[in-house]
Amino acid sequence: MFVEIVKPKSAIVVDVYIKQSRAAGFTEWHALSVLEHTCHFGNIKTMLKIINGCSEAEQKKFKSAVIAMVDGRENSPSNFETLKLLAVKGGYLEEFLEADNKDKIYDYTGVKCFHANSVNDVVGDLASEYDMLYCNFEEDFSVKLWCNLPKICNFSQCNEVDLRKMNLEDVKFIKFKEGAKVDLSFAQNLPKLLDVSYLDEICLDSCDLASLGELKFKKGARVDLDEAYNLPSGVDFSPCDYVYLRGTNLDNLSNISFGEEARVKLDGALNLPKYIDVSRCKKVKFENADVSKVEKIIFRDEEQMQKSLLSTDNFNGKIVFALGLLNKENGLEKSR
Repeated sequence: MFVEIVKPKSAIVVDVYIKQSRAAGFTEWHALSVLEHTCHFGNIKTMLKIINGCSEAEQKKFKSAVIAMVDGRENSPSNFETLKLLAVKGGYLEEFLEADNKDKIYDYTGVKCFHANSVNDVVGDLASEYDMLYCNFEEDFSVKLWCNLPKICNFSQCNEVDLRKMNLEDVKFIKFKEGAKVDLSFAQNLPKLLDVSYLDEICLDSCDLASLGELKFKKGARVDLDEAYNLPSGVDFSPCDYVYLRGTNLDNLSNISFGEEARVKLDGALNLPKYIDVSRCKKVKFENADVSKVEKIIFRDEEQMQKSLLSTDNFNGKIVFALGLLNKENGLEKSR
């Protein structure tokens, strides 16, 4: 259970909160609240003393908090051993170790945060001084001058985020606003933990996506991957309303399909997969697409195929109509 540090607070401020919560009756809710503000080993140690002072039955109620303390978070050796012992006694060691094996975002010494009150504040080598950037403003974000972003970037108040051509080599985690529009075109070194599944619009033009373990999209999203490459093998475009794959290298995909009434552009796309289903698309374009390896394309009808501008010069597969039956050799095939 990953808990984001929303607004970092000092170890002293958090310690006061823990002591006040203990007086009122410390619960898992309090522990998770602490994790929203810090990863400091001293605060974690204080919480673990409180949890260890509870009966074993009460300790089990802190399961989610214990797992969250290692999910994306480093720990001091002594704190980790205490956490592991709690997991053993609680009977959830396997879940605990699985969470601990995930990439670490937060350091156990705490999070040094740069609070930006305006987009104009975000300049210079922030990565060398800070662990986190928190944009405390609602205006759209676009880097105005040269900037080296820290490993954690929180843009959760910004409706639009423009990080075009940025080198994100120091960035491990980026938080966007639900429904935001994000442009990462030509960005280098995308973070492994990049999550775009809650964005209305995402642009990854000309990006190397090899670092991404998965790529998921929001229902109704507009997705632009023109000339992107190294797409994850399991990428699913069916939730999207708009999909742009012009010049994109699709060699990692064995099949591809799109959602109801989607608008899709595959102009000049490379290495299209063996099986393609565009029968539910409102509009689709295949102009100059490389279909040499394609074995089957399913169109809605002949009109959709004609409007797609598909060139059959290097196409040796079958064309199947969902509303009829035809292949490239004019033979019939039962639609499935």
